[in-house]
Amino acid sequence: MKKTIKAVLCTILAMGLLLGGVNTYTVQVYAAEEVGATKNVDVLDVELMDLSGVKPSVNNTRTALTGCEILFSKNSSGLHIEITTGCANGMASYLGVKDIKIEKKVWYGWQTIATAAGAQQSNCSIMGLQFDYANVTAGETYRITCVHYGDYDGYHELANNTGAFVY
Repeated sequence: MKKTIKAVLCTILAMGLLLGGVNTYTVQVYAAEEVGATKNVDVLDVELMDLSGVKPSVNNTRTALTGCEILFSKNSSGLHIEITTGCANGMASYLGVKDIKIEKKVWYGWQTIATAAGAQQSNCSIMGLQFDYANVTAGETYRITCVHYGDYDGYHELANNTGAFVY
């Protein structure tokens, strides 16, 4: 009895498929621009800041790096950005910031709109760099990301970002 029911159901299904009882749909897929794509990205130059005599703030006790901050403000040029990296105690062989990105919030995520390679200094306890970015639009949402790094009792690296902010 079970074999007969299975055979009848299989026959009905096969007939439905052959006679077009099941609709097929054609789907067209359009690719959006890749999140973080580097199309039309501004490449920025950075300027090292003179921080001689400045002690790094101790705001990160889980690593040898400390005082890793990204500061930004509005100025007549657009967006002014300062990034600092320090070490917990003493002098580091080198400290630096790399992979700097300014990203704009778009409907599908974050789009990189500007980059800077960064910079490093040797034999210091704190280093900093600064730069301006002019192509910002009032009311738009941005974030700044970077990687702080240094050699203090071994190589250390710390990714950092500002979080989203509206210009």
